[in-house]
Amino acid sequence: MDEILAVLVFSFDGVAYGGLQQPPKIHPVRLTVEAILESFARARSTNAPAMEESMGAAQPATPLAVNARSKSRIGSIDLIRGAAMILMAIDHVRVYSGVPPGGPTPGVFFTRWVTHFCAPAFIFLAGTRIFLYSRKHANLSRYLLIRGAWLIFLEFTFLRVAWTFNLDFAHYEMAGVIWVIGCCMILMAGLVKLPLAAVGTIGVVIIAGHNLMDSHMGKLLEGLDANQLSGLWKILYVGFFAGPIQLGPSGPNLIVLYSIVPWIGVMAAGYAFGRIVTLEPTQRKRLCMTIDDDRTLGGGPLASVAGV
Repeated sequence: MDEILAVLVFSFDGVAYGGLQQPPKIHPVRLTVEAILESFARARSTNAPAMEESMGAAQPATPLAVNARSKSRIGSIDLIRGAAMILMAIDHVRVYSGVPPGGPTPGVFFTRWVTHFCAPAFIFLAGTRIFLYSRKHANLSRYLLIRGAWLIFLEFTFLRVAWTFNLDFAHYEMAGVIWVIGCCMILMAGLVKLPLAAVGTIGVVIIAGHNLMDSHMGKLLEGLDANQLSGLWKILYVGFFAGPIQLGPSGPNLIVLYSIVPWIGVMAAGYAFGRIVTLEPTQRKRLCMTIDDDRTLGGGPLASVAGV
């Protein structure tokens, strides 16, 4: 559902602001603040029983359905995903308003810079959600295959129209973030058969090592189109830096905006992180703070997931 909501955010931006040459009269920052406050209020209400218990407050009687729902969701994860969607919507309003990235004001630069956290948050927490889903449902691989295929289909149809406002499918297609989430889910259908530690190790290794080819990228791009495997290289690693993929002699061009590496590593690491999320709260917070201290020298995004 979270990936489908992301698709709707993309398409809403296009319907609301497509074709405008000036920013909308209703400033997106105001809408963002209101949405963030609403998200915080919802997360706070979800976590309120746990907070009251930790402070020694008496627990009011609540219906069984409410208790079951609060235990099935982790408010901090929903809060981070909601914030990422809001940031993504702001940047897409900028795109449709015709404002170039990185300028002309510090505010525009910041709203573009901060959205670099959106794709990692979506894909990492998608992996976490896969782990949580696997604890309650069977046939996980089949679920991932079907869900991934649907996301790829939506990217090449519904989302393609929402971005471009044309039906010129015969000339070009765009493989964006929804495409790569779908591809990673299909690959995760196989990875989830491995031990959890192996999946986590694969993810961390891919994230840590995916830039090792940077110094050889120039040589790799030379004559890449003449290589029979050039399309596979562009899908797996190179992306749009090497130009689009020509699908057949007279077919459309596929513009790969998001290559599968390193994003499959991000999703695999998020899948392994799901085990930490299910730990007892004190242990979960300690591990998240330790990881964040190693990465950011302070409370970072994993501490936010832990609820601290």
